[in-house]
Amino acid sequence: MGDLHSLPQRPLAPHVDDKGKLVLPPVPKSEPAELCKWLTAVLALDPEHPITEGVMAGVRGPNAHVVLRRLDAPPLAFEPAARINTPMRLVEDRSWQAIPSAGEVPPFKGAHCMQIAYVVRQLCGISQARTDEQETIGIVYSHLSRGIQVEGHTTYGSSAQRYEAVLALRDDPSGRRIGGLAYLIDAHTGELVIRVSDLETTARLHIGSSLSRGWLTARMELIGWTRCTIDGHAQPGRVGRQGPHARTHVYRGLLPQSDDDGAVTTGPHVSTP
Repeated sequence: MGDLHSLPQRPLAPHVDDKGKLVLPPVPKSEPAELCKWLTAVLALDPEHPITEGVMAGVRGPNAHVVLRRLDAPPLAFEPAARINTPMRLVEDRSWQAIPSAGEVPPFKGAHCMQIAYVVRQLCGISQARTDEQETIGIVYSHLSRGIQVEGHTTYGSSAQRYEAVLALRDDPSGRRIGGLAYLIDAHTGELVIRVSDLETTARLHIGSSLSRGWLTARMELIGWTRCTIDGHAQPGRVGRQGPHARTHVYRGLLPQSDDDGAVTTGPHVSTP
């Protein structure tokens, strides 16, 4: 099952403690995006193809069939669901269904399997009751998990500041960006800013089909986001001498999050890739 120390270190990844025992990260609250992120990390899956949904079918109980759907990758299936509770069976199913870019399977024990089974069961129960709003939030989280977070820019400032913000969404001198994807955290408001074309790409991968005209904009408005155009000039001045120009269409808004009492609030709930 390999040496866990040889695995690439990722957010929420399992680690080995001072006694050489495998330790899983704390189990998240019952928020679909957090459950998906936890399972993606714990099962050492490629974060470019995160788990997006859990589905349970067939008879109720340990003989049910569980499918963990992933972004632009084959799903993980556990038939029956009880295989998740046995270390060697869990490792077997995970190993033979993973894509080549996945990490090495951690050396799970029985207690780890119990935690994983609990999170899978929570995710499947929530996914079955998901709403259009939850699905849309899932699309945004999928984008955040694949893209590069960019800070220090605002889409509300001067023409020159807007110009820099547009370039930050387009270009990446560091070379860290995955597939050209990025998102801003607006320095003035804390809002997330995502290019329309980039989120459309993620949405198509997330739902597994093409999008009808206006579908994504309607969904983003459902969760309180707005679609707008950001444009600016590098050197604003009199007409004819504004300097280089940059423009792009974006979605801008905040994601809901739960406070310690379980109440839903609104704020920049961001997952670092």
